[in-house]
Amino acid sequence: ATYMGTKGLGATSFISSSDLSDAATASFTGFDASLYDVYEFVLMNVIPATDGAAFQMRTSGNGGTSYDSGASDYKYEFSQGASTRENDNSEAFIKLTKTNVGSASGERGVNGVIKVFGPHIETHTFISGLLSVETDGASMNAVTSSGKRIQATPVVNAVQFFFSSGNIESGTITMYGMVNS
Repeated sequence: ATYMGTKGLGATSFISSSDLSDAATASFTGFDASLYDVYEFVLMNVIPATDGAAFQMRTSGNGGTSYDSGASDYKYEFSQGASTRENDNSEAFIKLTKTNVGSASGERGVNGVIKVFGPHIETHTFISGLLSVETDGASMNAVTSSGKRIQATPVVNAVQFFFSSGNIESGTITMYGMVNS
């Protein structure tokens, strides 16, 4: 199935979807440099098992056999809500939200889109995210996230999403590729 992506970006193709239930992580390995330059991950009601967790991600250069988690593998910055801005230039993950994602009854966790740019190019892989978070106090927060894998090689060919504490209680993450020809 294909649909037209955001204005000017061309066609986007479905790659895979994962319905999550009490999962430690959500991993995606459907990267194909011959077909795609940019990947979109659409999150729907991704809820932590532990109330008040942060949503995070890592990358892999070996097809998901392991994920880079060294203390200086990533840089990130995000803005959440009216007054929170956080960044780190040397971290073991890309932090995408504040440590306040809600999991109580009626709190719908993280929703939105995360994009991974040029993971097949031997340069730094960048990510960006536009997310909505329902916090552990049932408030709504808009989140703008960005991150970078500091190491240029090996190329990125898998990503993993997880919460800072506990499992992913439930939700769906769908992977799309932006066609490069």
